[in-house]
Amino acid sequence: MGNLLFLGLAVVFTAIGCTIIWLRQRKPSSVDTSVDAFRRELNALAPDRAREHDADRFRDGDAG
Repeated sequence: MGNLLFLGLAVVFTAIGCTIIWLRQRKPSSVDTSVDAFRRELNALAPDRAREHDADRFRDGDAG
């Protein structure tokens, strides 16, 4: 009986650990997340132009 209890506890703790890891590693699924990811990809393709645009907005007082 003791061995079976030990095995059961090991299975429960393993399941809890796997669930926590799965929850932390899953991709966000909101609409804003996909828009932000698209914006990051565009900035990666043309980072200088994006910085100039952000600097112009800051100079015009439109930042934020």
